[in-house]
Amino acid sequence: MVQFLSTEGTVTAVDGLAAGETSVDIGVTEDGSSPIGASLQLTDAGWAAFDTSTFGQENTNQDLSRTLPESVAEESPLTFSTADGNPITIADVDANGAELAITLQVTNGTIELGGTSGLNGLTGDGTDTITFTGTVADINAALEGLTYTGDTNFNGNDQLTINVDDQGSTGSGGAQ
Repeated sequence: MVQFLSTEGTVTAVDGLAAGETSVDIGVTEDGSSPIGASLQLTDAGWAAFDTSTFGQENTNQDLSRTLPESVAEESPLTFSTADGNPITIADVDANGAELAITLQVTNGTIELGGTSGLNGLTGDGTDTITFTGTVADINAALEGLTYTGDTNFNGNDQLTINVDDQGSTGSGGAQ
């Protein structure tokens, strides 16, 4: 599950994939006047009123986030990888091999990429903020094995923020 959304306030699921999760009220309502085949649209500005249906099509340039509950003993590294069952990957269907700009940031620790092959403009690997550019394949290779280590004596919650900028790629569907 990537997002659990509701147009009717917040609800807590009691069964299935979202069991125990609370939905996010997206703040858009439908008054019954939307034409048949219309659907909600997720844009860079957030959820928008009903528009032409995109059923069966891949949505591009959407900002999706997911909270992954991970825990680690103080002063111990946490590795994000396929082998550990917690990989981090990105995708951009209209990049068409173009480079994306990536920023990774944590507040109370350091992060280190699992590899750097194919990346350009790399700064901050092993610090609290890493920036670089690369193709989707090179970025995903670098994210495989990404390691987070909390600051000395840090005990609490931290957040890994990943910003992906397609730098104006205009692949399938034109500029998004």
